[in-house]
Amino acid sequence: MLDSTPDLAHREQLSEVIRFVDVNFKTKKVTIKESFLGFIQLHAKDAATLENVIVEQLQAENHPIADCRSQCYDNAAVMAGELSGLQQRIAIRNPQASASTVRWEKMKELLGITLKRECPTRWSARQDALNAIHEQFDGFLQLLENLYEDGTQTGETQNDAYSLLQNVMNFNFITLLDFWHAVLSKIDRIQKRLQDPSMNFHDAALDLEGLQQRLSSIREDVCITAVNAAKVLCEKLGIRIEGRIKRRKQMPGENAGDAGLAAVEEITRIMKSVIDRLIQEMTTRFGRLKTLDEKFGFLFNISKLFANDTSNDIQQHCATLADFYKTDIDGTELFVEISDCSMLLKTRPDATPSSPLELLSFIISYGNDIFPNLRIALQIMLTISVSVASCERSFSKLKIILTYLRASMGQESLSYLALLSIEKELVETINFDDVIDNFASARSRKVVL
Repeated sequence: MLDSTPDLAHREQLSEVIRFVDVNFKTKKVTIKESFLGFIQLHAKDAATLENVIVEQLQAENHPIADCRSQCYDNAAVMAGELSGLQQRIAIRNPQASASTVRWEKMKELLGITLKRECPTRWSARQDALNAIHEQFDGFLQLLENLYEDGTQTGETQNDAYSLLQNVMNFNFITLLDFWHAVLSKIDRIQKRLQDPSMNFHDAALDLEGLQQRLSSIREDVCITAVNAAKVLCEKLGIRIEGRIKRRKQMPGENAGDAGLAAVEEITRIMKSVIDRLIQEMTTRFGRLKTLDEKFGFLFNISKLFANDTSNDIQQHCATLADFYKTDIDGTELFVEISDCSMLLKTRPDATPSSPLELLSFIISYGNDIFPNLRIALQIMLTISVSVASCERSFSKLKIILTYLRASMGQESLSYLALLSIEKELVETINFDDVIDNFASARSRKVVL
């Protein structure tokens, strides 16, 4: 998983995070982990440069690109481009590195004014900023009026307050405020689930499909509700709804009414266009997620996986999966292993797993070589990430470590300090006494431990 951001010194920092399934055959435990490996300074952001940097970094870390089974970036064109983007270049080197670019599209600024800080990439921040105005709109207007009328304020402050007041006290703003509050509240719930490291792409695909269906079903109602609520508030505040209709030149064959739209008709058209665009973007950007679900989805439905009446479908799914992961999985053997595992579970009703993670734990209890194809298929499936949220979390540490007073810090020191901070739990398990003793016994100021 990779994502980039500029630091305080205006250097582009690429965050590197790996996701893997840790299988402990001794303790019979399975854990999905995401580990931060460090920051990489970028000198260019084109796809070819990114490809070379990533491949060289993986080789230096002794992580062969051939062992990669998934890649996850944001939806920037240089990352997720289907023709010459980074994910396509990596896929040429390793076709089995399926792409899972699932981060919400960066939208244009919804509102120019917020009571809380607005973030250009985090939908939760947008929802918080919008909700603050939506829930306290009357108080917000009163605050602007007080600033404008306060003679003790500077002229610049009074002018800014007056300008903001004129911008928000109009029918379009009030309508869109209610509209976006309804839409973003639904999106916010889904995007928070997508940030969970334990989230799998099957559930993500189902959640996103449900969100698309919900947006489609409320397309008419949410627009009508927003317009009606805005009318009530405008009447209360004495705001004029209908303004001058801008008319364009009438073309031959058009009626006089075709030249322009009334205020209500125009804002309704805009809101419907926004919902249509949202649905279209979700369909386009999450297409790869749906493709992954088509390959692995049958392994998530445990009850159907071990049902006798679905053996033909399972066999076909096994063949499809093995055709993509030819070097990892044998489709025929995978189907046989699923059948044998079903046989063992029938005599253990209390041990029947309810999730792929529980199924993998059950499988490894028999050892490493009993169900090799099913084990590998489940490990690959659980390794695939849903989003780059873990990379974005590392950016907060970057801002804490690289302050104004440390702007000249070297790249190696920055990466190591970030690693120690982010992987704090792992660092606490290290016995530093042994490390110090080894360093002291070497009688050298700089040695490779």
